[in-house]
Amino acid sequence: MNHKCSFSHIVSGQFNKDAIRIAKEVSQNPGKSINPLIITGYWGSGKTLLMKAIGNEYNINFNKDKIGFFYAETFVGDYKKAETENDVIAFRNSHQSHALILIDSIEYIEGIQKAQEEFIQLIDYYIKYQKQVVCTLASLANSSSKTY
Repeated sequence: MNHKCSFSHIVSGQFNKDAIRIAKEVSQNPGKSINPLIITGYWGSGKTLLMKAIGNEYNINFNKDKIGFFYAETFVGDYKKAETENDVIAFRNSHQSHALILIDSIEYIEGIQKAQEEFIQLIDYYIKYQKQVVCTLASLANSSSKTY
């Protein structure tokens, strides 16, 4: 993970101060406060930078623990491959082996039923064992759905 992605490199302002505060809390108390943490915003708004800052801060505080970072597209591709090769158990084990997972652009999982089910099971696993999940989700300007 890029160590230049830290909270000190994020400009805090009126529109992101709460997100930064929550992200810092999650990096200091993983699996206990907000889990999963889903960072939403428009393309290019700094979601991935904030998520990576969480990972880097977590690494400073809990450097013995394993962090997993992957793109949702990779998750889907790896899942499809595991399913084709009848190796879904190994897929699950590899994704459950982290203390913190950072998943970028989860909007790419939408509409892929089995991958979505696997993703939900992964989140349930992390919550059950008080491991932290952080995801980014791009809000599309013309999206008809609302996020609360």
